[in-house]
Amino acid sequence: MTTPGLSGLRFRSGSGKQSNVSINRLLTGNTCFFPAHVIYYILMGVHLQVKDFHEPQILEAGKDFLIVFKPSKMHSAPLAKSSDTTILDWCAREYPEVVDFDSEDEFVNDNSQIETQAETLTETQAEIPDKYAEEGGLLHRLDYETHGLLLVARTLHGMETLIEQQKQRRIIKEYNALTGNNKSITEGFPNDKPNLPSWIFRDKHRIGDSIYIKSAFRPYGPGRKVVRPVLPDIQQQNYLKSLKQGKEIALDGYRPYLTDVITGRYLSVANEITETQMPVLSFFRLRILRGFRHQIRCHLAWAGWPILNDTLYNGFSYGKGFLGLRACLLSFTDPSSGKELSFSIPPLELEDI
Repeated sequence: MTTPGLSGLRFRSGSGKQSNVSINRLLTGNTCFFPAHVIYYILMGVHLQVKDFHEPQILEAGKDFLIVFKPSKMHSAPLAKSSDTTILDWCAREYPEVVDFDSEDEFVNDNSQIETQAETLTETQAEIPDKYAEEGGLLHRLDYETHGLLLVARTLHGMETLIEQQKQRRIIKEYNALTGNNKSITEGFPNDKPNLPSWIFRDKHRIGDSIYIKSAFRPYGPGRKVVRPVLPDIQQQNYLKSLKQGKEIALDGYRPYLTDVITGRYLSVANEITETQMPVLSFFRLRILRGFRHQIRCHLAWAGWPILNDTLYNGFSYGKGFLGLRACLLSFTDPSSGKELSFSIPPLELEDI
């Protein structure tokens, strides 16, 4: 089999020798590596069971945090123009502390410690966007259609510590994606596309191997509801333009985001596909250390593998119509004990969507 082109990809082999095969300067910087001890805790972590994938659930309640399952078609945090119940609202019914960090921390009895924690949190809040004040202990979001695990802080100490871990890229999030091969998607995407190599579909992953897709993002389409990748060379040109024009063309200050493609697996084509041309279906395991809105959905569509039932990124229709993206694993350090923790739920299957 001929190995597909490696445009826009960079990988590091298990031997530690780096091989840069990018021909369009898409990727720069270090590869997305996970230390051996982190990989160990991911493999040996807690495997949680979800009773109903259509209902929100608290899967783990720690001293400083909650592991929450968010179903599809439920917002993670409040929206300005929506009165829908969010996963944060739902959590607060049983754990009101996740939206009220002004109350005393029930796990700290020493008043001096409480004052110190409050002072430190004020400093932390000054460094993060104002939206965190409205999102309580929510450490990250999932898209409205995406289902899976969310990490929510319960205490001042937990919030402060986990925010710091996020800044240091120490909170690992793993996703499963079910996709259909469609390389005809071109509107708004850069001409140079990342093509995943054939060996990524062998469903095997050696510690140290890493392929990632990397880009900044810009808003796109009516209402700016979707995003498109911004390449590094265009990024610099647009940044200079934006300074002159007094506006920002890309989002988040042109900061790049990485989607780490761990492994893939071809799936048999099923009769439930409604399109006239039967696509090749595939399953992907992916990891991100820092997430952006629609990051995985946009990156996979750019690579020619849009997620099934993703109407915003031209994914094929399948089954019951649920988006084929699951946040299936969270790995972080316990704020109180300092132990490495990992929580996962069962992998995504075709019958789930």
